[in-house]
Amino acid sequence: MTSNDMVVREGTNVTLNCKAKGFPEPYVMWRREDGDEMAISGENVNVVDGEILHITKVSRLHMAAYLCVASNGVPPSISKRVQLRVQFPPMLSIPNQLEGAYVGQDVVLECHTEAYPASINYWTTERGDMIISGKHTVTNILFLSNLLHWIEINLLGNYTGGVPSTR
Repeated sequence: MTSNDMVVREGTNVTLNCKAKGFPEPYVMWRREDGDEMAISGENVNVVDGEILHITKVSRLHMAAYLCVASNGVPPSISKRVQLRVQFPPMLSIPNQLEGAYVGQDVVLECHTEAYPASINYWTTERGDMIISGKHTVTNILFLSNLLHWIEINLLGNYTGGVPSTR
């Protein structure tokens, strides 16, 4: 039985299987579709020989499409694609920890997040109030320019970027 696409949690073990039949008996190997090396048993390798690809303690770096390629010298070789998705909790970074502005001036607060599945991102004031705005971009940058012109002095203060807790 050949593995189908998989979604697994970071830190678990993963085994991908690939069976091929033919005469002469086919040689089977695994590789990443993007050509990057695979971290297998503490070593970085381009190819894993055999029908089984075992990844111990899978990490977000293992998230990729994998190809099982079977060849027996009789064209064509065949391949099966297996997409491995790794669920991991949000990581966030705020490149500019301190931003200053005059009243009425445009300000951009920036928070970068990485998670799978994608996280829900938000900003809060120092009182804990959530900033609600439809001005989010796919890079999770909240543009406060219209709010600053409208509310002006009420927006001065400390803000925290965050993601909801998954527990």
